[in-house]
Amino acid sequence: MTLNQRSFTIEILDEGRVVFSAPLLDRLEVGRQRVHELEPYHINRAVNPPRLIVAPIRELEISRAHVSLHLQGDHLRVKNISSQATIELKSPTTGQTFHLTDEDFIVLPLPLRFSIGNCSVSVRPAQTRLVGLDQMTVPPAIAGHSLTQTFDSRSLQQLRDKSRMDISELMSWLRCVLNLFQGTPNNDEFFQQAATAMTEMLQLDLAAVLFTENKKWQIRSLHGSHQQDSPNPWGPSLPLLNQVESSMRAHRQIPTIDRLPEPLLEETKCLVAAPILSTKGTVIGAMYGEKTIDQQNEKKEITEVETMFVELLASGIAAGLARLQHEKKAVEARVRLEQFFPAHLVDKLENDKEFLKGRESEVTVLFCDIRKFSEISERVGPEVTVDFINDVMQQLSVCVQNNGGVLVDYVGDELIAMWGAPDSQPAHASLATTAARAMLAQVPSLCKRWETTIGQAFQIGIGINSGLAQVGNVGSQLRFKYGPLGNTVNVASRVQGVTKQVGVPLVVTLETAKRLSCETPYRTLCQVKLVNVMQPVTICELRRPSSDWLRLKQNYEEGLRIFLSGDYRSACSLFSAVLNEFPDDQPARMLLNRAKEMDSGEAHYEQPGIWEIGVK
Repeated sequence: MTLNQRSFTIEILDEGRVVFSAPLLDRLEVGRQRVHELEPYHINRAVNPPRLIVAPIRELEISRAHVSLHLQGDHLRVKNISSQATIELKSPTTGQTFHLTDEDFIVLPLPLRFSIGNCSVSVRPAQTRLVGLDQMTVPPAIAGHSLTQTFDSRSLQQLRDKSRMDISELMSWLRCVLNLFQGTPNNDEFFQQAATAMTEMLQLDLAAVLFTENKKWQIRSLHGSHQQDSPNPWGPSLPLLNQVESSMRAHRQIPTIDRLPEPLLEETKCLVAAPILSTKGTVIGAMYGEKTIDQQNEKKEITEVETMFVELLASGIAAGLARLQHEKKAVEARVRLEQFFPAHLVDKLENDKEFLKGRESEVTVLFCDIRKFSEISERVGPEVTVDFINDVMQQLSVCVQNNGGVLVDYVGDELIAMWGAPDSQPAHASLATTAARAMLAQVPSLCKRWETTIGQAFQIGIGINSGLAQVGNVGSQLRFKYGPLGNTVNVASRVQGVTKQVGVPLVVTLETAKRLSCETPYRTLCQVKLVNVMQPVTICELRRPSSDWLRLKQNYEEGLRIFLSGDYRSACSLFSAVLNEFPDDQPARMLLNRAKEMDSGEAHYEQPGIWEIGVK
């Protein structure tokens, strides 16, 4: 048992209310805060003599070293050690007033009260003693061990003997504690139940749940005989709460009967308080109670076991708050995951912590870009731009998630998505291209909604590539981002840029096209040399199949075969015929122009069939 008992107590009073109390040791210096000292009120015991800090560093009315106190039996030697201020005090026996200037001192009998600045200091015989539990209160993160640690491995029989309670009463206490542990502190009713249980179980006059806000104790719930509409508002004992907070232990304050004046012997109060801890082990609140000791009715003081019970109630509140915090974080984490992962993947992610570990996977990666976005944003300004991009990205993202994709990132006006990881998806290429078609299908309705506001219609370009990639958390501990890394990603990004050059909204690489079912026809466009990509890449176009498009595909690919064979004149004839039927087909026009250049000798290319695309 921790016992804090001295013959005399020093108190700081604010408007007659005790805001700090501590045993007065042999010597003590009183003054305002120095640099590197904590703010008031506390005793700095790292110096000799110890210093009681009664004012913040900015309060210049009180000197840093203002008063020196020295106990001499039942008398107190008071010395003014301030060169700037005078201390006024009155003899408690004669009523004579003394004015102490720099280095003056006087020895007077106790009790004694004096003022320095706006601070009132009282030194009097101790009337109470604080008794703390042996064990510090356990944070809720390891609350599973708190019962054992709090009761110090003693049996229920020992507790019953110590507190003179029968086993049924003790079990009633424990049931109350278990009920509190199972509750959720999501409203004031929970805290009121805790205060009520504490009052009724321990036969207290009053119980309260308190929380600290901006270094002040605020009442969350109050139960007992005190009326909240009383003209004298109730307040807890700040010295007791300060002791509980600094020691992180439950304490009870017991009157020292032999030091109380005769009129107070018939009725005096016991106090008890226990800390409510955060998961980090800091004090965020307290359970607090008061009991009047009635000598005539033999109403007993608060016992050690009752103090343990209060600590358990406080631990129950702490556990509930920790559970709420954990559940809130879990919900927030799930919401964040659902923004990027389909629902079935989120379930896996929550249950399998190894699911997101980095590994090599075969994936399909999609890049989608809004055409002429800079031009639009410059015209409409930031507010409309943000609303526009949010709406467009929302609709495009739904297409990704509806087809089992992972939203990897948004970079300006570009969306990046992936299939094939973290969950295995054998049809990842097909899922990606289905999502891409759905995204293109959203563009007309989006244009209709925004064309008047942004002043023009808009288009999107989509590039897709498949292959091996390193997948995992490619962000950091500060910001999670699950996605792919490697050449497969670089090619997909570059292919998205190619859509601008070839005039096709949806371009896939041959690596993706080969993974599609035969029911998904594609048109082979050409080979391109991409920036920072060593080998040429064959690109293909996907469209919704129709008889016209299938005829275009067949004639175009025949023209491409002839062009690659070196028969440029025949290629010119075939591409001219294609353009007569499909005048807006930009890939055919691109190949026709190059075939004419090669046939006339106007240009020379080392590899005529490979286009160098100078975009990233």
